Amino acid sequence: MNPNLTMAYVNRELAISKLEEQKGVPIFEAVFA
Repeated sequence: MNPNLTMAYVNRELAISKLEEQKGVPIFEAVFA
């Protein structure tokens, strides 16, 4: 797997976690709805 893609995925997961903490909403519903 491309290390850059791995880092992008990890950074995305971290960003989603931060959004969940800030908004208090299920972010996956917002992303995939």
